[in-house]
Amino acid sequence: MSKLKDLLKRVEGMGESNFDLSKYTNGKDDETAALKLKERYEQLKKEIGEISKDLSKLEGARMTALFKLGGLGSNINPETAGSDRLNTEIENCSNEIEKIDRALEPLYKKKEPLVQELREITKATNELVNKNAEKLGISPLSYVSKYQLHLD
Repeated sequence: MSKLKDLLKRVEGMGESNFDLSKYTNGKDDETAALKLKERYEQLKKEIGEISKDLSKLEGARMTALFKLGGLGSNINPETAGSDRLNTEIENCSNEIEKIDRALEPLYKKKEPLVQELREITKATNELVNKNAEKLGISPLSYVSKYQLHLD
């Protein structure tokens, strides 16, 4: 279970979102604000990707443990019902699933505010792009290309 502990230590502190749109837009021209929003978007995308990767690993470990528990459960019959070894294995497997579930919960909680901030940045960037494209009399797509604001 040390891999699980290492994983939890690594992701500790990730996902804390302190989004303040004004720090990207107030006192800056719109092009600079859009570039700052793009930078934050890329940073969030990377953090969400790391959390998602960790979630995927833990969910995979959980599924493996569930299959193992199912296999152990299929071994229960009148002859093995009182087996200490089987009962111990089932209990250990159940405990492992509980540990994984406890590890998953904070990761989901860390991911949600980042996803919300990503949505807010996307909306703010779209508003800036549309407003400035209209000012220049060009399409939003042309504006994005002109200032290299496209997201990868």
